[in-house]
Amino acid sequence: MAVDVETIRQLPKVDSVEWIKPGQVISDTDYQSLRDLLQSRKRMTLIGKNGCVIIASIKEELLIIQSQPNVNLGSIDLILDSI
Repeated sequence: MAVDVETIRQLPKVDSVEWIKPGQVISDTDYQSLRDLLQSRKRMTLIGKNGCVIIASIKEELLIIQSQPNVNLGSIDLILDSI
């Protein structure tokens, strides 16, 4: 799994890849708020004018990927599907 996350980090236009565990806070947002946002989904992509955020649920942890607007979301999806 660490190799796959490192592969995502090396994709062009990916700005950051972070893990968030239960009880942890990232950018003033806590784990439970993100988990509630996902509800029953395994993955969610938020697309904005200034970039994208992908939130993926993997076991008990959440993977947060922040990118620039023109990132190749298909390649990220393929990598996440292999995890």
